[in-house]
Amino acid sequence: MLALTKMSHQEWFLMRMFRQWLKLILYWLYFMALISMRVLLLNWVIVLRMASVVLLCKKILGRHCLLETIL
Repeated sequence: MLALTKMSHQEWFLMRMFRQWLKLILYWLYFMALISMRVLLLNWVIVLRMASVVLLCKKILGRHCLLETIL
C-alpha cells in the first residue's frame, strides 16, 4: 500500500490505462465467445432440423430419400 502512495502521477495514469485496456480486452473476448457459442448452437439447430427432415422422408417414403444420399 505504501508503494501506491509513492507512485508518481504518470505511473498511476499508466496503471489505470493498463487496467482499462485489460478490461476492454476481457469484455471483447467474452463477447466473441458469446457470438461463437450462438453460432455453434445455430449450427446444431440446423443439423437437427436436417436430421428430422431425413427421418420424416424415411417415414413417408419407406426407403432412402434423395436428401439422405446428399447428406
